[in-house]
Amino acid sequence: AKLAKMLVEEPVILKREALANLFDFDETPVSQVFEALEKAYNITIRFDQKQIKHCTLRARLDDQPLFVKLDMICASLGLEYEIVGTDIVINGEGCYDDHAI
Repeated sequence: AKLAKMLVEEPVILKREALANLFDFDETPVSQVFEALEKAYNITIRFDQKQIKHCTLRARLDDQPLFVKLDMICASLGLEYEIVGTDIVINGEGCYDDHAI
């Protein structure tokens, strides 16, 4: 038998009381959104900072499970995610500001 590291099927927030309003985003850079998820769920989210540098998110994601949060974030920003071992990897071209060339 082999042992393999992986995320649990439904990750949970570890210290909910310490995270009040942590998932209330108002034009928040998506890199900060991913950092908040990492902190809350004690996970690693890998992404290309250059591809998402202009992406922001306006959403309240308090009561959704982690993977629903990720589905909503990625759908709204033109991204996808996959689970690789214990990491979540974000892929896609992301969004760009109106002045991008």
